[in-house]
Amino acid sequence: MRMLVTVASAYSVLVLPAQITVDPMPSATLCGSPTVSVSFTTAGNYNAGNVFTAELSDATGSFAAPTIIGMLSSTTSGNISCDFPAGMSGGFALRINASDPVEVGTPYVLPLVTVAPPDAGLNAVLAVCSNDPPLNLFAGLNGTPEVAGTWTSPAGAVVTGIFDPATDPAGCYTYTVAGTPPCANATAVVCITVVQAPNAGADTMLYVCSNDAPFQLVGQLAGTPSPGGT
Repeated sequence: MRMLVTVASAYSVLVLPAQITVDPMPSATLCGSPTVSVSFTTAGNYNAGNVFTAELSDATGSFAAPTIIGMLSSTTSGNISCDFPAGMSGGFALRINASDPVEVGTPYVLPLVTVAPPDAGLNAVLAVCSNDPPLNLFAGLNGTPEVAGTWTSPAGAVVTGIFDPATDPAGCYTYTVAGTPPCANATAVVCITVVQAPNAGADTMLYVCSNDAPFQLVGQLAGTPSPGGT
């Protein structure tokens, strides 16, 4: 005789918590390429020699080609010093991975904005001759200055940025590029020395007698010749 036996069973799925999560961060707008300490929490066990790696997504949140911005050798929750790039706005995400055992962390959408700082270039020192043609001070700056800045004279007056050795005073001219908050303005200076051009005076013609006394030729030149010539 066959008997039908019904077996009732309860089947449940165990959902494990995320093993590595980035702790919540306050919203902030930072200047440049800041280094930020990022705290994270682990729920798994990790072996000696394990390395946690902080990875930054692209602007769409994709980790197809992540950027490594920090590393920490540890087996427990902790803090990683992360170097964030300038010009980062909404959409970027961060995750922290483990190496032993291999574990990919949960992506965390960052509440951070990083503003690119202004670039006024680098200081420069120039020597020009008093009879040189006017020069563009911007071309005298070193580095990679932005073009949207303003110039001020050694006395602090706003100037065009074109220096005329014949009329403009020597000294340090300041180039300023305005920063977007929280970035401050950036400045660089071009310090100019004007070297006086040599002056040989002007041509002249003399009539002398064969029995005249000797005399200095330089004293007979027209104009205002500089001393020390030959």
